[in-house]
Amino acid sequence: MPAARSPLLRRTALFVFLLAFTASLQAQQTASCANALGSAESSYQESNYDETIRLLTPCTGQLQADPARTIGLYRLLSMAYMNSGNAEGARKAILDLLRAMPGYEPDPIQDPPSYTVLVLIVRDQLAQQSGTTGAGPPDRPASWTKRRGTWLALGGGLIVIGLAAILTGGGGTSN
Repeated sequence: MPAARSPLLRRTALFVFLLAFTASLQAQQTASCANALGSAESSYQESNYDETIRLLTPCTGQLQADPARTIGLYRLLSMAYMNSGNAEGARKAILDLLRAMPGYEPDPIQDPPSYTVLVLIVRDQLAQQSGTTGAGPPDRPASWTKRRGTWLALGGGLIVIGLAAILTGGGGTSN
């Protein structure tokens, strides 16, 4: 009986070793991608978009466990592609972001308008391909750009500002 346990024990030990090695390798890759994200942000701020793309491309698909890093990675990658003139690369990065984080909404205050618009376009294309209508599940509130109240408030605000300018300016000509 001891001879029969020896191969089983060896297999079990080998399996545990491979499992620990794989977990260690995955942790190292995640740490190196976190470092790459920091370096890529610096490269992006220096307008070195090709370097930003080079640093981030190997990390795509590896940061799924951390939503903030996943968003940061694909957001920065898509903006680097846009600034380097590669619209298709930017679209693919946003597509990957929306597949990884379906509820992602760009920040219209922090994000460049071109990025925000591209995210909305890619989201609409995904919705059309999947046969759904709208920007997402029915229980999710509409984006601020798709709410009628937003546009009514903006339009009303512009009218008030225009009227105030006319009333305080006195029409522009006076003798």
